[in-house]
Amino acid sequence: MKMKILITLLVASFFFFGCKKEEIKMPDNMNVTLSSSGSLKVKVVDISNNPLANAKVIINQAATGGYKLFEGTTDNTGLCNVGALLENTYNYVAEVVYNNKKYGENQYFQIIAGHEKNLEVCPLTNVGKLSVTAIDLSQNPISNLKVALIPYFDAGGSMSFTALTNIAIQTETTNSEGKVSFNDIPADYGYYSGYLLLFYYDSTHYQFISNQAHIVTKNNETSATVTVDL
Repeated sequence: MKMKILITLLVASFFFFGCKKEEIKMPDNMNVTLSSSGSLKVKVVDISNNPLANAKVIINQAATGGYKLFEGTTDNTGLCNVGALLENTYNYVAEVVYNNKKYGENQYFQIIAGHEKNLEVCPLTNVGKLSVTAIDLSQNPISNLKVALIPYFDAGGSMSFTALTNIAIQTETTNSEGKVSFNDIPADYGYYSGYLLLFYYDSTHYQFISNQAHIVTKNNETSATVTVDL
């Protein structure tokens, strides 16, 4: 009986000390990369789908109140390569000066991780109409009066007549009803692109109304009746 117990202990000891666990060697450094970004390219074109060079492209992060992340310009092919952006919602602003008028567009878009986003935009389609009626202090229409359209951000209240006419994007003359229309002019795109009005007969008889801005929105008509004291 004692012999059987001894043999059993010897066999158990052989297996216990003779078997070694296999060691798994871990690398010193392990890098795990999870892609959370995509990329963006913006192409700016005209109404005939021709590329527009030197257009400004701005990318803002929508969730941070319009914090600017990128600003660049398009090349000769109308392309602006923004590059990598984290997966999120953004908005772009595309601006271009065309025939001495600044057009802009402002839209939201989404970047998906692992994907390239290609946007084709045409700021020249963001246009509207402004109709103005000029009346005198007796509420009578004023005819044959020139009306110049001044971009709000370009104007200053103390500018001279010559300086104002130099920055005017369009000038029209009122008809017998005191009316004038500005058709297909650049519309607002979120950067307060409104207009001020300069009324005049000549360089010594004019009135610049700097405290009344007129906002034009896409595909809509804005109407204004303005009292002019000349």
